[in-house]
Amino acid sequence: MKPKYDKERIKEIASYIDNDEEKFSELFLTFLKDQEEIRNKYYQENPINAPNLVLNHAIVEGIAFNNDEVLSKGDFIHLLDIGHEKFYTWTYADDTESLLIVEVSPEVKENDLWKTATSILEIAFTISSQLEHSHRFGYDWIYRFNNQKDKEKQHYLKDRFYSMNSMCIQSINDFKGILNLIELLFSDDKYYVATQNIIAAKENHEFCQICALTPQHYRKHLDNEPEIWERAAMIPKMEAAIVQATRSVEAILGKPGDRNTPAKIKKVKDRWRSNINLEPDEQFKMVGKSYLDYYYDLFALRGTSAHSFGKLSFNMSRSLTIEAQSFAWIVIVEYFKKNCVTNEKASQLLNVNTELINRIPENYSTNKTKRHNTLPNNV
Repeated sequence: MKPKYDKERIKEIASYIDNDEEKFSELFLTFLKDQEEIRNKYYQENPINAPNLVLNHAIVEGIAFNNDEVLSKGDFIHLLDIGHEKFYTWTYADDTESLLIVEVSPEVKENDLWKTATSILEIAFTISSQLEHSHRFGYDWIYRFNNQKDKEKQHYLKDRFYSMNSMCIQSINDFKGILNLIELLFSDDKYYVATQNIIAAKENHEFCQICALTPQHYRKHLDNEPEIWERAAMIPKMEAAIVQATRSVEAILGKPGDRNTPAKIKKVKDRWRSNINLEPDEQFKMVGKSYLDYYYDLFALRGTSAHSFGKLSFNMSRSLTIEAQSFAWIVIVEYFKKNCVTNEKASQLLNVNTELINRIPENYSTNKTKRHNTLPNNV
């Protein structure tokens, strides 16, 4: 919904174009002034700097939920909170997937950077799939949201043409297994940055992370080197993936430092053990050397990947890239294991509506809504 202009006024002005140039100019200037006043009034009443007092609800684009014959048309039910953002399921129609609605406090603007809850959910669903499936969520802002009002009659910030059409269909029950992942992403900036970068690496250089760390004879997907006609195009993507994988490791373990000084080696190992429960001297089987040895090698590899100085990196390969991304993935997984709370504790911290989640069946999913039986029992 945009500012509405006076169509009759426009027709009146147009009638003077040919026969009264002076009158046309006078009316046109008046018209421009009127339209400016209409625009100013509209944007005073409907400020665009979300979130604010009248623009603090949004449909979360990119995700929807099955109703599982539990949710009914008209339901607007609290699901969980992430910081200053409260999430609700909105069942706006029968037999149509429910939407995720977020209510955002303007307090998010008090920080230098708003670590949005939608970005946390994006990461949580992507990481929980072991990087098999990427997710993109967004805010479709609504002025003065009213859950009793038809979805198409809400007052949206952006034109409907620009709304995100693609979405993943989830069960509300899917939240059960990732609550501690969501909580760690919210509470721990190191982990948030590390996961952001491993996902960015995956988007630059796709491969099956599950298979990469599985013995070769059990792998379902083979990660072959690019064909001769593919290699030149893939080199910058592989280089970017190595840089991003290294940033993931750096967020958690820091830079390795000088390896020739025993005191610094000890400091590196102490920092390593304080962050993850993986022994640095244990063998990283994928490369046949210790995790600590590869840690140093990775940062050397990052240097050549980040500074190619306009030259094609003829030594770059998929195997090098997969090793870097797999090492980063192992570090991220081990950090999560050491630092996450239980799902039960996370449920308390995130104010999760466990009653709603527990009502959703685990082995059954449908977009069908629950129908309220209003007929007499004997009919």
